[in-house]
Amino acid sequence: MKANNSYSRIIKLSGFFSVIQFLNIAIALIRNKLVAVLLGPNGVGLMSLFTSTSNMLCNFTQMGLHISGVREVSQYKDDAAEQQRRINVIRVWSIILGCMGMLVCIVFSPLLNWFTFTWGNHTFHFIALSPVILFTIMANGEAAIMKGTYRMRRLAYRSVCSIVAALVVSVPLYYFFGETGIVPSLVAIALCQYFLNLSGRVKVEDIKDAISLGKPMIRLGMAFVVAGLFGSGCDFLIRTYLNNVGDLSAVGLYNTGYMISVTYGGMLFASMDNEYYPRLSAIPELGLEFNFVVNRQIRTFLFITAPFVVLLIILMPCIIPLLFSCKFVEIVPMAQWAVLGLMARAAYLPIEYISLAKGDARSFMIIDSVSYVLMFVCVVAGYNLGGLTGTGMGIALSAFLGFVFDIFYCYWRFRFMPAFANIILLVLFVTIIIVVAFNNTLLCDC
Repeated sequence: MKANNSYSRIIKLSGFFSVIQFLNIAIALIRNKLVAVLLGPNGVGLMSLFTSTSNMLCNFTQMGLHISGVREVSQYKDDAAEQQRRINVIRVWSIILGCMGMLVCIVFSPLLNWFTFTWGNHTFHFIALSPVILFTIMANGEAAIMKGTYRMRRLAYRSVCSIVAALVVSVPLYYFFGETGIVPSLVAIALCQYFLNLSGRVKVEDIKDAISLGKPMIRLGMAFVVAGLFGSGCDFLIRTYLNNVGDLSAVGLYNTGYMISVTYGGMLFASMDNEYYPRLSAIPELGLEFNFVVNRQIRTFLFITAPFVVLLIILMPCIIPLLFSCKFVEIVPMAQWAVLGLMARAAYLPIEYISLAKGDARSFMIIDSVSYVLMFVCVVAGYNLGGLTGTGMGIALSAFLGFVFDIFYCYWRFRFMPAFANIILLVLFVTIIIVVAFNNTLLCDC
């Protein structure tokens, strides 16, 4: 009965956070549809290059504050005065790290231009992009505060407001200025997100105290910086490679396929941070109970993900022209293969949270870094062998290889063993998806 209640709770909370994610994605899809129509594949590719660059710089310079900050605030939930003190620590360090990130973007703008583009001089564009780093890091700090104080509903509400603001702000800029409006729109969106997440102010009189208290938190977050840098760096290198070997249109098409299959598909796992991670962290020791909770999460997510993947693969030829435009139809096979990787994610994401639950930042860094290296190698090899469709196959292959690595590493480090029934379920579901879904799309050329 306890197990049944746990399954019910997992599904209920997964459903709540997935609905919030769905609302965000639905609004984002409207925005992306308008962007695709107004800018075309070249404009979408240019926007994705600037976005991936800003994401990489944010992940590098925020020093894991968005992760370590949650733990820093939540551990003082029974001491309001000390919790408020820690909140001030996060706000002060958000400003410091945000200014550092903005300075890094300005100083290295010529290098970013040389590495990213083979045509034109976009150094000034990267300089103009620098405020995005500042506002994004400060917004992430405010989000960490809301998570640490368990204000999840407020965080969810504000995330919806942020995406609406992004729609309202960016589309007029793209309409009137075309590609010239990309950088101003990214700055305006980051500014809106910060003010919508803002829930307090910095106490100036406590700045010295905040700087001193925040140093251990920053040191703890360094492992997450490395993992985040691998992720953003992988994203950046893939798009840069496609831009140099292919063209800007290839970047835009790849970005759209990745977004629809991986980013939006990831809404299924929205409850990981908010429900599964705290529940797993509450188990004091490794052992049977710990393994049981992880395997139960894997099994639940496999059952949730499988029908979603089948439906998405079958409907992809209709979804992409509807959400974007007919110019993006050629990414359908790529997106169909990439979405197959969601099955592997359903199996390995619960395993990856073991290192976080045990506070083993080094293991988290290793696991995450290996998965991104696999992604880069598989996507680049896939593009060379099969073009855009090959990149989708590479995304799926890297996910399954990452799952295999996670199993071996977590068995060695944490003595975690996936249930044999879960392995059988994964193989069975993937086989059914390939036979049924792909037979009705790729093979029949629907």
